[in-house]
Amino acid sequence: MQNGVNPNRLVRLTLDAAMRAVVAAEILLRDTTLAPEPTHVALVGDVLYAIGNAGWTKYGDDGAPKTDTPFTAPRLLRLTIR
Repeated sequence: MQNGVNPNRLVRLTLDAAMRAVVAAEILLRDTTLAPEPTHVALVGDVLYAIGNAGWTKYGDDGAPKTDTPFTAPRLLRLTIR
């Protein structure tokens, strides 16, 4: 998961045999309508699951919901990775 950039994205990083250096990078998903706030990734076999809209921007620094921001239903993303 790569947050803090615009747009957010899901990336796959391939490590060398010693697992000390990145030898390849691939963008798996970069879609601000499908995943405006992606987070929490789980890999099950060759299927990657992620939350597409975490909603952290819907809350203030004090943890209280912002009154001027509409909430949206959670979105679970499923990507087949090979």
